[in-house]
Amino acid sequence: MKIKEIWKSVKDYEGLYEVSNLGRVRSLTNITHSPRQSSYIKQGKILAFSVHYKGYNRSHLCKNGVRKTMQTHRLVAQAFIPNPENKPQVNHIDGNPINNVPWNLEWA
Repeated sequence: MKIKEIWKSVKDYEGLYEVSNLGRVRSLTNITHSPRQSSYIKQGKILAFSVHYKGYNRSHLCKNGVRKTMQTHRLVAQAFIPNPENKPQVNHIDGNPINNVPWNLEWA
């Protein structure tokens, strides 16, 4: 059975980045301004991730010239898993830190 990939906006990065239910992160095509160049179109793409020393996938997001490193499992949880009790941490149910699908994550 093939799972349909669903994309949702990354919290606080709406219009710039999206995260999928398969644990992937992509940038969206947008117009970028540079001090040395005039405006240009920056094509969207699936982002490569880096791996934290504890094994967690991380994505590097940029907004207004400020780069921020975010844990991919947290981006997935924020987009796909309700957190009515405002729990602070995201747990991998199977203990595998690179299995970032919503049904393997829970707020803890």
